[in-house]
Amino acid sequence: MRILVLEIEPLSLLIKHMLSRFNYDADVTPDIAEALQWYNERAPYDIVLTGLFSANGISLAAHIRRTNPTQVVGIMTGIGGEEPLSRVHELNFPVLRKPYSADELIDFIENIKPTGVR
Repeated sequence: MRILVLEIEPLSLLIKHMLSRFNYDADVTPDIAEALQWYNERAPYDIVLTGLFSANGISLAAHIRRTNPTQVVGIMTGIGGEEPLSRVHELNFPVLRKPYSADELIDFIENIKPTGVR
């Protein structure tokens, strides 16, 4: 399974380590410009995961949804409350709440992955 992850450091390093332990092919970066470049050059990805505000993840997620409406995108956030998440809910992105364990991250990925993807 191919995954693109946009998340701030040091979380990006931790996520890369967690995903590699479970043998996922993951491109992980804290830089939105790099994430956009990778998406444009390396798509399709099975899943795109983004942090919410601090990594500009909502911008990446909204851009990807506009260019590829079928792309599976998940949001990872520690922000609570309905108001900050209203755009996420409007775009119908699944949300993984921080903090989370490696097992919770893998469960989230397995729950949102496209049908037929291993």
